[in-house]
Amino acid sequence: MEVDKYIASGILELYVAGALTEEENMEVFQYAREYPEIHQEILAIEAAVLDLTKSVAPRVTNRQGFDDVKVRIGERKE
Repeated sequence: MEVDKYIASGILELYVAGALTEEENMEVFQYAREYPEIHQEILAIEAAVLDLTKSVAPRVTNRQGFDDVKVRIGERKE
């Protein structure tokens, strides 16, 4: 197997995204067990997705939560 070509094919990104068939998922899972390079690439893709998600997620500036929201909309007095 040509591991570099398999990694470059884009199938690992689809695997991480959950966009493969059950058969394809099993294939990638098996290859990840057999080839450390594939396993490492999957971990790197997962980390990149998490970093991207964190970078676009809204920042929480006030941790008082729901009570603070109710105060701001006038449903509850401080």
